Amino acid sequence: QILGVPPDMKYQHPAATYGLMGLVIRDMGLGDEGVGELLRRLAVNELLGNYDAHAKNFGVIYRDARTPALSPAYDIVAYSAYLRGHGHALPFARNSAPRARLTPLTVRDFCNESQMPVPLAQTVVRDVVKRALEQWPDMIGDSALLDQQKQQLLAHLQGAPIAQSMIQRRGRTAA
Repeated sequence: QILGVPPDMKYQHPAATYGLMGLVIRDMGLGDEGVGELLRRLAVNELLGNYDAHAKNFGVIYRDARTPALSPAYDIVAYSAYLRGHGHALPFARNSAPRARLTPLTVRDFCNESQMPVPLAQTVVRDVVKRALEQWPDMIGDSALLDQQKQQLLAHLQGAPIAQSMIQRRGRTAA
């Protein structure tokens, strides 16, 4: 995995922050595009209620044995369909609170640690939220989840602070 921390330290190792993951991704030569993909995955986890995206859930692969790339996303679970809760398994940066949500402050902390430009990070998060709000309700409705699970997942998606902000802006624009 990206940080090389021991499996038993996947939640509490001092280097286990999303920002440091981003910095490692950048240092591997994947630049803003790679760090942006990490942030996209964090935003998806936020909107699904995946509270368990720990250090072992982010890896690097070498398809040609030389060039690093982020591995495909894995172990993404929409816990919000089953449980109530919020936050992320790791801090966004070494100075961030544990179990935090994706907010302007945590995005800024992530950017400071990963060296990602804040405006680019804001665009990444905004694009994820926009696409999720447009596409996920129908996908959730068509899924094989139980009705109660669908309702809980939709409520989590629409109640996430990053989604609430966009929903409120859309409401003001429509009015």
